[in-house]
Amino acid sequence: MTNSNLSIRQWLSACGGFGLKPGERKFQVRVSAITLLWAITYVGASKLLVADPAPLVAALAIAIPIAISIWMIQAYLSLLSNMDEFMRGLQLEAIAWSFAIGLIALMAYALLEQIGLPPLTSNDAILLMMVAWVAGQLSTFLRHR
Repeated sequence: MTNSNLSIRQWLSACGGFGLKPGERKFQVRVSAITLLWAITYVGASKLLVADPAPLVAALAIAIPIAISIWMIQAYLSLLSNMDEFMRGLQLEAIAWSFAIGLIALMAYALLEQIGLPPLTSNDAILLMMVAWVAGQLSTFLRHR
């Protein structure tokens, strides 16, 4: 099978922690669930803060996604510590690609803003780095399957 013939099942396997042992999958499910919870609270907080809420509500809207993101990082580190060396290497490579792509794209866009493109928001940067991380995971999957 060539890389261009990647099946939907293989793609979903790559996104969902291909090559993980059954014991590692529970950590992947935990990370995915917490990440989804973080995304929901982050979007909710963003929408709520636009409405200029009372100070206590605003503080909670900011604190809750931050607390969940710390929990998400802890869950991801637990996942990494339960992976074998090869799988940790794949994750490291995906993170490295994400950082490099994000850094280069954001620096390039900062220059493009100087010639009139609209400024990016931090949400744009977050989305770019997340998409680059998924692309890095898929790339390592395709090379090592």
